[in-house]
Amino acid sequence: MKISNKTSIIMYGLAMFSCLGNAYFAHKGENIDATIAWICASGLASGAMGAHLKIREIKEKQDGE
Repeated sequence: MKISNKTSIIMYGLAMFSCLGNAYFAHKGENIDATIAWICASGLASGAMGAHLKIREIKEKQDGE
């Protein structure tokens, strides 16, 4: 199943937003360990989005040649 770039950006963006929201609520509940974990999860989601888009770019370049 192929996902368009716009759809993948929206999916990963929602993942990052929800992670940061959970980090906020964990911080508000004074759970610093969970806050740090949710911030790291948000960073991992953004890294996964970048890797996904780069892999798509490389595949498209290979298919075009």
